[in-house]
Amino acid sequence: MVKFIVRVALIVVGIAFLYIFGGHLIKTLTFRFTGQVVEGTIIGFSAGRNGSTPQEKATGIRNGKRKARRPFFRYPTMPNGTDSLTRKSSVSTFSFSTYEVGDPVTVVFAKNKPEDSYIFGIQIVIVLVLVTCFCLFMVWLGVRMRL
Repeated sequence: MVKFIVRVALIVVGIAFLYIFGGHLIKTLTFRFTGQVVEGTIIGFSAGRNGSTPQEKATGIRNGKRKARRPFFRYPTMPNGTDSLTRKSSVSTFSFSTYEVGDPVTVVFAKNKPEDSYIFGIQIVIVLVLVTCFCLFMVWLGVRMRL
């Protein structure tokens, strides 16, 4: 019975994370090749999970522990355009290098939907590929392996 519960948990968690991280990876790569690509700028970092005000520091201290913050970025809605949008990065944006305020970033989005944007960086794509492979491994482990 415990083996069955572990297998089901592996499958469910693997599929849920695959939907989150794999979807982000697919959209990022699709928008890079078929959508708009513009240069944006990091303007701050979120103060918390639902923080809507940009902070200047990339890390914060909460309950005595350092917490990473997701970047806010501003980007034009069209290449060489004057209109711009400000957006907080997705939950699954994670990289091994940190951003600083004022850093230029490549932003990708669908041609008719600039509000659905993603930061495109090689380090983010590598992390998304690794996490997606891990999710596929979890599903495979739950379906095929005998515990």
